[in-house]
Amino acid sequence: MASESDDQPTDRIDRQGEVLDCHGTGRRGARSGVRSAATVNGFAFQVNRSAGDRPTLSKRTSPGSRRWGAGWTSTSILRRPWGASGPATRPIDPGQGRSAMKRYSMSIPRTASAGALAGMLALTGCSSDTSAATGPSSGKPNQNSAAAVAAATAAVESAVKGIGGPVPTSGPPAAAGKKVWIISAFEQVPNLASLTQQAREAGKELGWKTSVCDGRNNANGAWAGCVRQAVAAKADGIVLESVDCAPVKAALGEAKQAGIKIVGLTAFDCDDPQQGGGKAMFDASATFASSVPSTAEFFRQQGKLRADWLIAKSKGKAKVLHVAFRGVALGEYLAEGFEKEMATCSGCTVAGTVDITPQDVPQIRQKFESALTKLPQVDAVAVDVDFMTTAGIQAALVSANRPGLSVAGGECSPASLGYVREGRGVQMCIGSSLGRQAYAAVDALNRVFADAAPAPSGLGWQVVTRDDNLPKAGEGYEDPTDYRAGFRALWKS
Repeated sequence: MASESDDQPTDRIDRQGEVLDCHGTGRRGARSGVRSAATVNGFAFQVNRSAGDRPTLSKRTSPGSRRWGAGWTSTSILRRPWGASGPATRPIDPGQGRSAMKRYSMSIPRTASAGALAGMLALTGCSSDTSAATGPSSGKPNQNSAAAVAAATAAVESAVKGIGGPVPTSGPPAAAGKKVWIISAFEQVPNLASLTQQAREAGKELGWKTSVCDGRNNANGAWAGCVRQAVAAKADGIVLESVDCAPVKAALGEAKQAGIKIVGLTAFDCDDPQQGGGKAMFDASATFASSVPSTAEFFRQQGKLRADWLIAKSKGKAKVLHVAFRGVALGEYLAEGFEKEMATCSGCTVAGTVDITPQDVPQIRQKFESALTKLPQVDAVAVDVDFMTTAGIQAALVSANRPGLSVAGGECSPASLGYVREGRGVQMCIGSSLGRQAYAAVDALNRVFADAAPAPSGLGWQVVTRDDNLPKAGEGYEDPTDYRAGFRALWKS
């Protein structure tokens, strides 16, 4: 599984769709050897590689010693976007090493033999960890707690009223008769199925013939397979629904050669840093309110708002357990916005973080319960994406019976709205209309067909709690404006 680059040795392993590369960049220099480390049952293990040599295992004999140094090189970690092919491209700086060991350690059973440990470490080089950290929130506070509370309270009050804008008032008329393929990441996810339905509805308003391809969570490369089916069907346009560019880059190249126009809907283009920062492949993406310039910023600002709600509710004293969705671009941006905002509150603490990757989904409840039990001081929980709540966190919250917990949820899925209504577990979520997102993507594609400039769609969000903006039982969150009528009028102009 190991391979050598032209300029320095590299340990690499493909592990259920994720690739982690470890490159030696320590004080001794890249060519002096690559050393990947993990902490197992209190002992520190490392894999040492010198150019041309097989990996070897070293172990610190003192269970209490976790100090990085004493002849160990530091490690730069490159992570390839989830589902992507090609070399890893996204750097993660481990900083002082100790945090890197904590975050990128691998869980190995206590009964594992030394030989098994050596084999595991030699194969993996480095791997992601989903256990809770116990340190304070990272970053130096740049506001005192009172100022942070005031700023957070104002942000929440504004979001209760609603962040957004009007539907565009000018644009091209409908480019009727187009064949458009909607490629969904996974139709078993209720929100994605809803996006698909409403994108088809919007396409019908434009006189388009729409086809849907279910990417089945990219099983056996289904995302790229869907793109190639659209090429074979001679589609005029493709809407990528939560399908990021990197995993389908080659197939998108074939689509572009065929003259097919490509629009992203909650999807990240190849020029995004999380996708490798290469050449853009999309012709356009669904747009948002004028205050939200990009898809990345759409998710960053929602992560920030989740932190603001906890800061304001705790009056600047929140002790938070954060559940983050890792290895997927939207999850990384949600976490980035949350972590940066929490760092502005000097009286707040991120007591622990449970990092969930797509491969961790079956163990979500177990991982969350373990972290919550180990952190009795926690009085707040932030869950970045709603599927993690329905996959076990809500049940764990109810079972824990800790009524003092303040719980900020994700994007107001129907299930999450039900939890808010019940008053147990999740107490807040951030609603953004799926219908308006779908109409915005379809409008973006219509503009591409006409070679017209993009325009802000006005799409934003609202804070939803039991007291504010909660829809009636059985109804999903919907935008307070009649955006459908606005877009219909726009396309008939």
